[in-house]
Amino acid sequence: MTLPLPSHFFTPRTLLFFLLLTLAPLLSPAQTNIQWGAKAGLGMDDGSFGLGLGFEGTVPSTVGSLNLRLGAETGFYDFSTTNSSFWAIPLAATGFYSFVAPTLPELKPYLGLAIGIDLTHVGTSTSALGFTYTTPSSTDLKFHFVLRPGIDFNQRPFYAELAIGTLAGGFLLFPTFGIHF
Repeated sequence: MTLPLPSHFFTPRTLLFFLLLTLAPLLSPAQTNIQWGAKAGLGMDDGSFGLGLGFEGTVPSTVGSLNLRLGAETGFYDFSTTNSSFWAIPLAATGFYSFVAPTLPELKPYLGLAIGIDLTHVGTSTSALGFTYTTPSSTDLKFHFVLRPGIDFNQRPFYAELAIGTLAGGFLLFPTFGIHF
């Protein structure tokens, strides 16, 4: 799904503004306890198998009795095959709500949401009669919306989650494992 915005909307100035807006919770001088994380996963995007690596930073926040984390994420997701080149670089604002699970103190379930944009690249090539034909590649900006239910392991810095949503305009189903540092 391509954003229904005019092409002149995505100027360098607009993209820089969106980047600063996304990273604002992490750059605030009042936020000194940023929790950094790295993650990797294998999954599917519209039927294409791929590998993804990501980085995120979140800041714990409490609103009333709600245990929240706000932050930003980016990464690199590659769904390339023999005949095509398809990758995406997301830039998204994130929010997480942690549930209280008194019966399982070693596990902390959470629900996350990531909203932003994806820089996507698609290119294809076909072979026939001993010749390789390459179609022009395209680089585009697409809407990024991912629901991220997961589990933090309280006594260890690891987490696991299942990303479900849109990446590069296609449906994403991506199990992910990560580490906080």
